[in-house]
Amino acid sequence: MKNILLTISLIFFSAFFIWKGIIPAYASLQTDFPNYYTSSRLVLEGKEIDRMYDDKWFQAQMHQYGITEEGKFAPFPPLTALVFLPIAHFEPLVAKQIWTTFNLLLLFLNVILLSTILKTNWKYSLLLFLISGLALINNVKFGQLYLLLTYTILLGYYFYREDEKILSGISFGLMIGIKYFPFIFVLYLAFRKEWKLVLTSLITTTVLSLLAFFILGIEMHKVFVETSLFNHINGILQNPFSATFQSWNSLFRRLFVFDEQWNPDPIFSSNVLFEILRWFIIVIVSYIQYLYLKKLFSSLLKEKSEPLAFAIIGIVGMYLAPATATYHFLIIVLPIALLLKEASEFSLSWTIFIGIIFISIGYIPYNFFREYDGQSWFTLFAYPRLWLETLLFIVSGLFIKELTKNTSLQLQ
Repeated sequence: MKNILLTISLIFFSAFFIWKGIIPAYASLQTDFPNYYTSSRLVLEGKEIDRMYDDKWFQAQMHQYGITEEGKFAPFPPLTALVFLPIAHFEPLVAKQIWTTFNLLLLFLNVILLSTILKTNWKYSLLLFLISGLALINNVKFGQLYLLLTYTILLGYYFYREDEKILSGISFGLMIGIKYFPFIFVLYLAFRKEWKLVLTSLITTTVLSLLAFFILGIEMHKVFVETSLFNHINGILQNPFSATFQSWNSLFRRLFVFDEQWNPDPIFSSNVLFEILRWFIIVIVSYIQYLYLKKLFSSLLKEKSEPLAFAIIGIVGMYLAPATATYHFLIIVLPIALLLKEASEFSLSWTIFIGIIFISIGYIPYNFFREYDGQSWFTLFAYPRLWLETLLFIVSGLFIKELTKNTSLQLQ
């Protein structure tokens, strides 16, 4: 019966992925990919890359390449402009089709590696990626980098568990200079005093960043630091008030920060209150995370502690991110998989609960809630993903508490 349900689920979710993700990816440029492609083509053709962060200039270059979509390179780090060099000499749609094929290969590699980590069959691992919903669909449709990022995180975790600390450090370090998220795992491993791994990761990131510095020059990096770096870290993207970027930063900005163009009618205009609230969330969630980790490593769970710690780190990292898009949630496939593995060995109800939250994050119809964005206190209804993340964070902590308590009772 379990195999039949697994097969039916795979057929259903695969069909939806093909319909909403793969077919549009091959047929049109969509958003996101044109930004990556244009930056690499500008480098390939030796254009004025110092102006890459000039939005109007960058848009004009996109138009010259026959790209009609709106776009800009900011706030991507300079290293990002090197990623698509191998395909930048192709016409935009052909390059997108090549990248889509590579993304599907990456999906296959992710599934195989996750199966190896979980010691389970490939069908279950594929289902985990498919139920991430819009994360997987939009990554492929928009030509994003998050299957590549997820693969480097999976590799980092796999090598870490295999006690290959240098290979693990290299894997975690490969994408830090492009997408910062893997750095949270490096910080955690520094807390665990895995210095060989941490040093290797930092060296890998530094070498790649120096490569970009050598190829792209000092001026582009200077402009990035002056105009984009801190905006990126603070979640100030196209419209930092938009519920599109479901995060505490976005919500508190919408409620409490006045902006003549983007937010003329906040609930209460106070930049100070915005700063207090966002830092309060960071501090309180980080402290609760610390308590979770402390409970794990002081418990009798032994070999289960490390996978659960990685799960919590990944979930909290995404929860506190200053701005999130749907495709970012591919990153937490590994944390969810590790959490579900332990839950499935403990209780069916916990497994179902966690699984439902993850599927809801992936498939909730966000467009239905957008009409509430900027509508006084109704703005709270425009953030369903943030509330689901809050629920996932709480449920993860309660599960760990229940698991550690139950394990202690069994061993007494």
